[in-house]
Amino acid sequence: MVPPDHGVTHTFACTSLRGPSCGAALSFCAGARCRLGGVSAREGRGEVLVLRPGSVGDDLDAVTPALTGAFAGAREALEAGRPVVVVVEARDLLGQGSPLDAAVATGLLGMVRTLAIEGAKPGWRINLIAAGGDGDDGDEGAVEETIDLLGAARFSGQVLQLGGANLGKVVP
Repeated sequence: MVPPDHGVTHTFACTSLRGPSCGAALSFCAGARCRLGGVSAREGRGEVLVLRPGSVGDDLDAVTPALTGAFAGAREALEAGRPVVVVVEARDLLGQGSPLDAAVATGLLGMVRTLAIEGAKPGWRINLIAAGGDGDDGDEGAVEETIDLLGAARFSGQVLQLGGANLGKVVP
């Protein structure tokens, strides 16, 4: 087995797992501080799975693994009855960041909406937070509070805007 501090960078992050696995890409990375695509996996949220992609920059080859890895992790958590919260940068959701980061953010938004529809009958709970953009890249405390709120909420498929990046704009 590879230890959690193996130094391999993955393309998405899982937060607060109670088991050793969150999709195949994270099977060895459920430790407290494994770096995953610029985002760290953390413990302490009970059963909530938090997916927070790192920037893919100009690496076109990183987009597909980021999306498929996030899908695999989200699907595994949802089928196990755990809520999922996806956190993206608001500017990426509007296409104001790099084109590939926008592709990942909007792809994750589509995933959230699709899994919410697919999981309506079994009661899956998956939501998205669009964070940052009001001059200080968002208030991380507000993001953490919103993750806790969504982890306990009974609704699914919602996009919550934090910060001022999307004020007055049409959001996808």
